[in-house]
Amino acid sequence: MTRRDAEQYFALDGGMNFRGQTRYAYKKCEFIKVEITFENEPSVQNDFSPKDKITNLSKLSLEFPSYD
Repeated sequence: MTRRDAEQYFALDGGMNFRGQTRYAYKKCEFIKVEITFENEPSVQNDFSPKDKITNLSKLSLEFPSYD
């Protein structure tokens, strides 16, 4: 699976997110969170790439939404 696949169901959560490990909130319920670890696409240097491969998913957690 890739970042593009994850972003069909999840949106970036507020706060600091990094390319290698990103926190997402479920689009239909912002209280459901997950942290996803990615293997970076080597052709893209300094930005999130839709082709980044998912290497690890955390357990789902329930938290209040965070807004920037």
